[in-house]
Amino acid sequence: MTQRLLQQGAILGALAGGATVVTAGERLARAVQWAHAEAQQAEGRQAWERPHALPWSAFLADLWSAHDDGGNQGDTSSAASLRLLSAIQSEALWETVVRASGAGSGLLQPRAAAQAAQEAWDLCHAYGLDPVRFAHSGNADSEQFAAWAAAFRERCRGGYWLDRAQLPEQLAKWMRAGDLPLPLRVVFAGFHEWAPQQQQFLQSLRDAGCDAQCLEAEAGEPDNARRVSCTDSEHELRTAARWAAALLQQNPALRIGIVVHELAASSERVKRALDDALCPSARLGRQPERPYNLSLGRPLADTPVIHDGLLLLQILADGQADFNSASQLLRSPFLRAAQSESSARLRLELHLREGSERISVKRLIALAGARKDLVELVTALNGALKWKQTQAKRQLPSAWARGFATVLTTLGWPGERPRDSAEHQALEAFCTVLGELARLDVLAETRTIEQAVAQLARLAVQQTFQPASDEVPVQVLGILEGAGLRFDHLWIAGWSDDVWPASPRPNPLIPAQLQRQLGMPHAGAQRELDYATRLTARLLAGATDVVVSTALRDADRELRPSPLFAALPEIALGQISQVREVSFTQYLHAAAPVLEYLDDARAPALAGHSVHGGTAILKSQAACPFQAFAWHRLGAEPMVVPEPGLNALQRGSLLHDVLFRLHAELPDHATLVSRSAAELERLEAACVDAALAPLRAQQPQAWSPAFMALERGRLLQLLRGWLQLERARAPFSVAEREWQREITLGPLQFNTRVDRLDRLADGSHAIIDYKTGDATPSAWQGERPDEPQLPCYAVTAAQDISALLFAILRPGEVEYRGYARADGVAPGVTAVAQLQRPPDDCTDWDALLTHWRRVLENLAAAYAAGAAQVAPKNRNVTCRHCHLAALCRIDEFEALGDPEDG
Repeated sequence: MTQRLLQQGAILGALAGGATVVTAGERLARAVQWAHAEAQQAEGRQAWERPHALPWSAFLADLWSAHDDGGNQGDTSSAASLRLLSAIQSEALWETVVRASGAGSGLLQPRAAAQAAQEAWDLCHAYGLDPVRFAHSGNADSEQFAAWAAAFRERCRGGYWLDRAQLPEQLAKWMRAGDLPLPLRVVFAGFHEWAPQQQQFLQSLRDAGCDAQCLEAEAGEPDNARRVSCTDSEHELRTAARWAAALLQQNPALRIGIVVHELAASSERVKRALDDALCPSARLGRQPERPYNLSLGRPLADTPVIHDGLLLLQILADGQADFNSASQLLRSPFLRAAQSESSARLRLELHLREGSERISVKRLIALAGARKDLVELVTALNGALKWKQTQAKRQLPSAWARGFATVLTTLGWPGERPRDSAEHQALEAFCTVLGELARLDVLAETRTIEQAVAQLARLAVQQTFQPASDEVPVQVLGILEGAGLRFDHLWIAGWSDDVWPASPRPNPLIPAQLQRQLGMPHAGAQRELDYATRLTARLLAGATDVVVSTALRDADRELRPSPLFAALPEIALGQISQVREVSFTQYLHAAAPVLEYLDDARAPALAGHSVHGGTAILKSQAACPFQAFAWHRLGAEPMVVPEPGLNALQRGSLLHDVLFRLHAELPDHATLVSRSAAELERLEAACVDAALAPLRAQQPQAWSPAFMALERGRLLQLLRGWLQLERARAPFSVAEREWQREITLGPLQFNTRVDRLDRLADGSHAIIDYKTGDATPSAWQGERPDEPQLPCYAVTAAQDISALLFAILRPGEVEYRGYARADGVAPGVTAVAQLQRPPDDCTDWDALLTHWRRVLENLAAAYAAGAAQVAPKNRNVTCRHCHLAALCRIDEFEALGDPEDG
């Protein structure tokens, strides 16, 4: 299956006559080669010469090479000794010029400024402008560009370098001098417009005796073009996909094109729509042979094998890694012995989750070396460190390029497992990028390893990568590519009046009025309209059957079709042939017509009574029975991710430790009120310092002196507010701190730990739970309480419990919240009998305890019996932070509904 071309007959005829075909872009050049191959096969040939079809940039590069190969090596003139800069070398030189200028130090983004300057330089050459004319233009940006351009030109002159923007002019000089071998005939195809520099180059070709022809773009209305409206962009893409599927069902040999606006931004949605319509088995995680191709490369740095290689170099250069990078290193399949040591590396990764957010390479080696099953990892990392230690601090890019190749081999990259075709192609492209890094030697600037790795990463990001693949019937393209090809059927999607014609985007470094005067790209509204009109006409000529779709809305914004398509007759969606949209449930039914339904909402009952997990079991059971089953019986616990500094759990634990120490010295209210302010300050400081000391010893990297000072100040501030609150209480004594006990509730037995138990003046007790976040007594209410911990303690305690208290300790808010049998237990806490809205309609303390016992015993009994239905108490709140969505599949369940409904 190959693509057809506009002017295909003329192009193939030119190739048959030995002509060189030059196209506007790489994709069109490939399409010419495929069309030529199909024509040769149709004539019965099994082998043929490769056609000389190439894009404009490659054609100019070939002519440059022909000059070097044509006997000019001995010429010592300056023209003969010129060196052609690659695009990467030119970009690096522009950045050097911008950074070295007086204005460079004041720029927030010098690299972006350099890119704008390079674009302006290219435009000036394409339209015959000398940037010197801007030196006194009165426009500060243009004057700065003139200064940069002068510096760039001077550096090129001094290094005998030629920038690619100047290449057509230099080739024309050689043509006029008769120093450039030329093909006898050149045919140019697919060019939407010609810049003055290109026009002059064509004339130079003709003057030098070359038969240079330009195939004029075909335009005009197709035989059957119509317009449809869709609800939104998602509906538009899915409709286009189902239309393509219907056409392929009728004739699999059809050539179908789908031209999408901003294909890069919507690529994932396009893939989903096409997978659903053309290869629904992809929904099951399979990798089918997809009958479509997206003409969209992605940055080489985003391919997994290259991403991990760059990550290895980045970690080595920095000497350390954040947790996410270290985790990816350990899980990477592209590292030495990744398969044989995979289990051991995953265990090490779990260990890292308990540490700090950053880890040094040396520390990682030490942790791996402490295990006997990570010998290969240790060897690889030690080898990389030794290589780094032998390198000079600053080197030329070529030395770093060779060194990076060496150290990646030392690390075992790209791994031991067999590589597929796409990975082989990515590795070849990466070798090219390493070569581009080495070619930056031309600037004679040395770099540190950090700078060299950053430069390599930028080059890999700039390098667009798309693996070569077989031709398929459905091609998804952008408008520039689609306008040069011919299809049997064509769908044009997303071209509303707010995007087509495009808004002007003049270059900020060339006076806008001059850009409009010369008709430069994106210079003004009229220029964009003229360009869009020509391109639209050519696109509509790309098939005999064309459908143009427009979304009616984008969120709250109404959309209209582009005026360039508005004249097409509009038809209803029902008149478009399209396959019926199949739901996932329907697809499964079709794939497996005999289905068995199983209500799997109950797990096996517990075999014993003693369970691990404490009162968190009841909290999970109340929130969602499946959560309790998965977390506490299956062990599907959330994986901790280290954070910079302290996470919420660590902050809470640290405060608990401080308060544990504090109330060992202040065991009752009388002792507290007897201490002076100075004594209390010293005691607070001693308790905080004693709690912080072991943390500093365990993680010296994370606990810097500055961070220690901040955390110490935070804790001291909380303690001052806390002791003021405690002073205001009625007399009490601390009966227990961090009180551990085993309790029985219904059929369950588990261990618990109470933060604090106070003995009150009347001999009863209050249970206190420290909270560093928000908490309210309402969390104890209902048949499925959000926080059943304190009620659980209350109904199982042997002591007379007369109050349950949340002690809120957070900056700006230190207070008690809770329920009590009588008033006066703690500031802000009212007796249950005095509340205007009694909790769960319990008007006295004893009734509330009885209610809590019943609720908690029901939860315990349900857990013990194996109740495990997916039934969140509050869908939005319960599931928001739950880590089990992939296991319970609640999102899929709700999206699909009842399977019986089909």
